[in-house]
Amino acid sequence: MPGQGYIALKLNLSQAKALHDFLAKNNFSNLIAPEKMHMTLIYDKRNPDIKYEKSVNAYKADLKSIKALGTGNWRAVVLELNAPEISKRHDALISAGYKHSYDDFVPHLSIKYKPDNSDIDRLQSLISEIKSLFPAFIFSNEYAEELDNSEDDMQNFILKSFVNAGRFAEGDKKISDFNPEQIKLGIEVEYEHTNSKVIALKIALDHLAEIPDYYTRLAKMESDAKRELGLK
Repeated sequence: MPGQGYIALKLNLSQAKALHDFLAKNNFSNLIAPEKMHMTLIYDKRNPDIKYEKSVNAYKADLKSIKALGTGNWRAVVLELNAPEISKRHDALISAGYKHSYDDFVPHLSIKYKPDNSDIDRLQSLISEIKSLFPAFIFSNEYAEELDNSEDDMQNFILKSFVNAGRFAEGDKKISDFNPEQIKLGIEVEYEHTNSKVIALKIALDHLAEIPDYYTRLAKMESDAKRELGLK
Protein backbone atom coordinates (compact mmCIF):
# COMPACT_ATOMS: atom_id res chain seq x y z
CA MET A 1 0.00 0.00 0.00
CA PRO A 2 1.55 3.34 -1.00
CA GLY A 3 2.27 5.93 1.64
CA GLN A 4 2.63 9.67 1.37
CA GLY A 5 5.55 11.09 -0.57
CA TYR A 6 4.74 14.78 -0.48
CA ILE A 7 5.15 16.83 2.71
CA ALA A 8 4.82 20.61 2.85
CA LEU A 9 4.15 23.65 5.01
CA LYS A 10 1.56 26.32 4.30
CA LEU A 11 2.40 30.01 4.27
CA ASN A 12 0.48 32.06 6.82
CA LEU A 13 -2.73 32.94 4.98
CA SER A 14 -2.70 36.63 5.90
CA GLN A 15 0.85 36.95 4.60
CA ALA A 16 -0.04 34.97 1.48
CA LYS A 17 -2.94 37.31 0.70
CA ALA A 18 -0.79 40.40 1.33
CA LEU A 19 2.01 39.07 -0.88
CA HIS A 20 -0.45 38.16 -3.65
CA ASP A 21 -2.06 41.62 -3.49
CA PHE A 22 1.33 43.37 -3.54
CA LEU A 23 2.48 41.45 -6.61
CA ALA A 24 -0.86 41.91 -8.39
CA LYS A 25 -0.62 45.67 -7.85
CA ASN A 26 2.79 45.50 -9.50
CA ASN A 27 1.21 43.95 -12.60
CA PHE A 28 2.11 40.31 -12.01
CA SER A 29 -0.53 37.95 -13.39
CA ASN A 30 -1.31 34.23 -13.12
CA LEU A 31 0.04 34.11 -9.60
CA ILE A 32 -0.35 31.10 -7.36
CA ALA A 33 -3.48 31.57 -5.24
CA PRO A 34 -2.81 32.63 -1.63
CA GLU A 35 -4.39 29.51 -0.15
CA LYS A 36 -2.03 27.36 -2.26
CA MET A 37 1.22 29.12 -1.33
CA HIS A 38 3.45 26.61 0.43
CA MET A 39 6.96 25.32 1.01
CA THR A 40 7.78 21.77 -0.04
CA LEU A 41 9.66 19.79 2.61
CA ILE A 42 9.80 16.38 0.91
CA TYR A 43 9.09 15.22 -2.63
CA ASP A 44 9.56 11.46 -2.56
CA LYS A 45 8.27 9.78 -5.72
CA ARG A 46 8.39 6.38 -4.02
CA ASN A 47 5.43 7.29 -1.76
CA PRO A 48 7.09 5.29 1.03
CA ASP A 49 4.96 3.70 3.73
CA ILE A 50 6.66 5.42 6.67
CA LYS A 51 5.06 6.19 9.99
CA TYR A 52 4.60 9.92 9.67
CA GLU A 53 4.40 12.26 12.62
CA LYS A 54 3.23 15.72 11.65
CA SER A 55 5.06 18.71 13.08
CA VAL A 56 2.84 21.24 14.84
CA ASN A 57 5.53 23.92 14.87
CA ALA A 58 5.52 27.28 13.13
CA TYR A 59 8.71 28.28 11.32
CA LYS A 60 10.18 31.64 10.33
CA ALA A 61 11.99 32.34 7.07
CA ASP A 62 13.40 35.48 5.50
CA LEU A 63 13.97 36.39 1.87
CA LYS A 64 17.37 35.49 0.46
CA SER A 65 17.06 35.90 -3.32
CA ILE A 66 14.86 35.57 -6.41
CA LYS A 67 15.40 32.69 -8.81
CA ALA A 68 13.72 30.28 -11.19
CA LEU A 69 13.48 26.61 -10.27
CA GLY A 70 12.09 23.52 -11.98
CA THR A 71 11.46 22.62 -15.60
CA GLY A 72 8.57 22.38 -18.02
CA ASN A 73 5.13 22.92 -16.52
CA TRP A 74 6.65 23.08 -13.05
CA ARG A 75 9.19 25.81 -13.78
CA ALA A 76 8.48 28.60 -11.31
CA VAL A 77 9.79 31.95 -10.20
CA VAL A 78 10.41 31.64 -6.48
CA LEU A 79 11.47 33.48 -3.37
CA GLU A 80 14.52 31.59 -2.10
CA LEU A 81 14.46 31.75 1.68
CA ASN A 82 16.83 31.56 4.63
CA ALA A 83 15.10 28.96 6.78
CA PRO A 84 17.49 27.01 9.05
CA GLU A 85 14.73 25.52 11.21
CA ILE A 86 12.82 24.36 8.14
CA SER A 87 16.02 22.80 6.79
CA LYS A 88 16.35 20.92 10.10
CA ARG A 89 12.78 19.65 9.69
CA HIS A 90 13.66 18.44 6.18
CA ASP A 91 16.74 16.66 7.57
CA ALA A 92 14.60 15.02 10.28
CA LEU A 93 12.26 13.62 7.63
CA ILE A 94 15.23 12.30 5.67
CA SER A 95 16.49 10.60 8.83
CA ALA A 96 13.03 9.03 9.24
CA GLY A 97 13.49 7.29 5.87
CA TYR A 98 12.18 9.72 3.27
CA LYS A 99 14.18 10.63 0.17
CA HIS A 100 14.06 13.92 -1.69
CA SER A 101 13.69 13.47 -5.45
CA TYR A 102 15.84 16.52 -6.18
CA ASP A 103 19.58 16.93 -5.73
CA ASP A 104 19.36 19.66 -3.12
CA PHE A 105 16.79 20.97 -0.67
CA VAL A 106 16.26 24.67 -1.42
CA PRO A 107 13.81 26.36 0.96
CA HIS A 108 11.61 28.45 -1.31
CA LEU A 109 8.16 29.86 -1.93
CA SER A 110 6.84 29.52 -5.47
CA ILE A 111 5.09 32.63 -6.79
CA LYS A 112 4.17 31.80 -10.37
CA TYR A 113 4.51 28.82 -12.69
CA LYS A 114 5.74 29.16 -16.28
CA PRO A 115 7.31 32.61 -15.76
CA ASP A 116 9.08 34.55 -18.47
CA ASN A 117 12.36 36.41 -18.05
CA SER A 118 10.60 39.70 -17.45
CA ASP A 119 8.81 38.23 -14.41
CA ILE A 120 12.14 37.28 -12.85
CA ASP A 121 13.75 40.64 -13.62
CA ARG A 122 10.77 42.62 -12.32
CA LEU A 123 10.60 40.59 -9.14
CA GLN A 124 14.32 41.19 -8.63
CA SER A 125 13.62 44.93 -8.71
CA LEU A 126 11.10 44.55 -5.88
CA ILE A 127 13.27 42.53 -3.52
CA SER A 128 13.93 45.43 -1.12
CA GLU A 129 10.23 46.22 -0.85
CA ILE A 130 9.36 42.58 -0.24
CA LYS A 131 11.98 42.35 2.51
CA SER A 132 10.55 45.50 4.10
CA LEU A 133 6.96 44.25 3.92
CA PHE A 134 7.82 40.74 5.07
CA PRO A 135 10.83 40.71 7.42
CA ALA A 136 9.85 37.15 8.32
CA PHE A 137 7.53 34.72 6.52
CA ILE A 138 5.67 32.29 8.78
CA PHE A 139 5.08 28.67 7.71
CA SER A 140 3.02 26.12 9.62
CA ASN A 141 0.14 23.62 9.20
CA GLU A 142 2.38 20.83 7.91
CA TYR A 143 0.55 18.29 5.75
CA ALA A 144 1.31 15.13 3.78
CA GLU A 145 -0.18 13.72 0.57
CA GLU A 146 0.31 10.79 -1.76
CA LEU A 147 2.08 11.77 -4.98
CA ASP A 148 0.44 10.93 -8.30
CA ASN A 149 3.29 9.60 -10.44
CA SER A 150 1.19 8.45 -13.39
CA GLU A 151 2.25 11.37 -15.59
CA ASP A 152 5.93 10.90 -14.69
CA ASP A 153 5.68 7.18 -15.46
CA MET A 154 4.20 7.90 -18.89
CA GLN A 155 6.82 10.57 -19.65
CA ASN A 156 9.63 8.21 -18.61
CA PHE A 157 8.22 5.50 -20.87
CA ILE A 158 8.03 7.90 -23.82
CA LEU A 159 11.55 9.23 -23.21
CA LYS A 160 13.00 5.74 -22.82
CA SER A 161 11.31 4.66 -26.06
CA PHE A 162 12.65 7.77 -27.81
CA VAL A 163 16.26 7.31 -26.69
CA ASN A 164 16.21 3.61 -27.52
CA ALA A 165 15.61 4.22 -31.22
CA GLY A 166 17.73 5.23 -34.23
CA ARG A 167 21.38 4.43 -34.85
CA PHE A 168 22.14 4.04 -31.16
CA ALA A 169 19.46 1.34 -30.80
CA GLU A 170 20.65 -0.54 -33.90
CA GLY A 171 23.78 -1.70 -32.09
CA ASP A 172 24.12 -3.72 -28.91
CA LYS A 173 25.70 -1.02 -26.75
CA LYS A 174 24.24 0.56 -23.63
CA ILE A 175 24.70 4.18 -22.64
CA SER A 176 27.22 3.04 -20.01
CA ASP A 177 29.42 1.62 -22.80
CA PHE A 178 30.16 5.10 -24.17
CA ASN A 179 32.86 7.46 -22.96
CA PRO A 180 31.09 9.71 -20.40
CA GLU A 181 33.23 12.68 -21.44
CA GLN A 182 32.08 12.26 -25.04
CA ILE A 183 28.45 12.09 -23.88
CA LYS A 184 28.93 15.26 -21.82
CA LEU A 185 30.52 17.09 -24.77
CA GLY A 186 27.78 15.78 -27.04
CA ILE A 187 24.95 17.05 -24.85
CA GLU A 188 26.62 20.48 -24.62
CA VAL A 189 27.00 20.69 -28.42
CA GLU A 190 23.55 19.38 -29.33
CA TYR A 191 21.81 21.40 -26.59
CA GLU A 192 22.52 24.46 -28.76
CA HIS A 193 19.89 23.15 -31.18
CA THR A 194 17.16 22.07 -28.76
CA ASN A 195 15.83 22.97 -25.31
CA SER A 196 15.54 19.29 -24.36
CA LYS A 197 18.50 17.49 -22.82
CA VAL A 198 16.86 14.18 -23.71
CA ILE A 199 16.81 15.09 -27.40
CA ALA A 200 20.40 16.37 -27.12
CA LEU A 201 21.39 13.04 -25.56
CA LYS A 202 19.60 11.11 -28.31
CA ILE A 203 21.43 13.01 -31.07
CA ALA A 204 24.76 12.60 -29.28
CA LEU A 205 24.27 8.84 -28.87
CA ASP A 206 23.43 8.44 -32.56
CA HIS A 207 26.69 10.20 -33.49
CA LEU A 208 28.77 8.27 -30.96
CA ALA A 209 27.29 4.97 -32.13
CA GLU A 210 29.03 5.59 -35.46
CA ILE A 211 32.14 7.44 -34.30
CA PRO A 212 33.10 6.87 -30.62
CA ASP A 213 35.18 10.09 -30.38
CA TYR A 214 32.87 12.14 -32.60
CA TYR A 215 32.86 15.26 -30.43
CA THR A 216 36.63 15.36 -29.97
CA ARG A 217 36.98 15.19 -33.77
CA LEU A 218 34.29 17.85 -34.18
CA ALA A 219 36.05 20.23 -31.80
CA LYS A 220 39.37 19.70 -33.61
CA MET A 221 37.76 20.29 -37.00
CA GLU A 222 36.20 23.56 -35.80
CA SER A 223 39.49 24.65 -34.23
CA ASP A 224 41.45 23.91 -37.42
CA ALA A 225 38.90 25.73 -39.56
CA LYS A 226 39.00 28.85 -37.35
CA ARG A 227 42.80 28.85 -37.42
CA GLU A 228 42.85 28.64 -41.20
CA LEU A 229 40.37 31.51 -41.45
CA GLY A 230 42.21 33.61 -38.88
CA LEU A 231 39.30 33.51 -36.45
CA LYS A 232 39.53 33.33 -32.70
